[in-house]
Amino acid sequence: MQILHPFTGSVQQYLEQLADPDQHRPAHCPQCQAKRPLTAHGFYTRTIIAAAFDGLIRVRRYLCQTCRRTVSLLPEFALPYLRSSVTVIALFLVARLLQAKTLAAALPPSSPYQRGQFWLRRFRAQAEALCVALAALTKPAPAPGFVQRALAMLESSGWVPAHRFLFASVRQHLLGWPSSLVPDGRRAAPFGARGGLGRGARGLEPLVDLHHRPGDVEIRRCVPGRAGLVAGLDEHVVDLDRKNGHLYRVAWPRAAREALGSLPHEPRGGSYR
Repeated sequence: MQILHPFTGSVQQYLEQLADPDQHRPAHCPQCQAKRPLTAHGFYTRTIIAAAFDGLIRVRRYLCQTCRRTVSLLPEFALPYLRSSVTVIALFLVARLLQAKTLAAALPPSSPYQRGQFWLRRFRAQAEALCVALAALTKPAPAPGFVQRALAMLESSGWVPAHRFLFASVRQHLLGWPSSLVPDGRRAAPFGARGGLGRGARGLEPLVDLHHRPGDVEIRRCVPGRAGLVAGLDEHVVDLDRKNGHLYRVAWPRAAREALGSLPHEPRGGSYR
């Protein structure tokens, strides 16, 4: 799980203060609510594109000794699962949607136009939900549509404070969570805890959500484009869409149920988290 690092400053200043694990150590677990400080658990790296920085940063992780799950402290200038910083995306959206600049003029130098289209598509889909959530932070502004109103409210409250409020208070992503993390940015629960197959103590992210039935296992949803990770199970695939990689169902024999733990997963630690 990710929570926001209570830090304001530049990327360079953020990197300089990471050495002390006690500086922003969570006093309790946000997942199981255990009232004990979390244990420092190393780092993972991710890329970030900011105004004066383009490269890798480290993100500190902590471990809850009660539920054995990790908590990552994401810096406030970064958005989960997106390379570009809040400020870079904000400047683009304002330039394109409020100032009516062309896509090429609004984008940062050397950025592909597909990136701008992706941001616009995600923001437009999220605009109405942003207006509702940000009403607790700032007064809704008169505007012809939800996109313009959301931009005005973000400009009024400040993009980083708005991101902090959305992420920490209502678990809402500024551009909307990826479909595999809807509604609140969390993957499936560990197997046996809430009925799904998750990372548990092995530090692995779930590939699919499973529905248990006597005699077989039915895969009801798979992360798009990752069907190929289910190695050795082609003979069990009932419905596989070869065009977009969605894996819809795998019938698992009763005798092989003990092998559930061997279903391949994607290791934790992507570049954009």
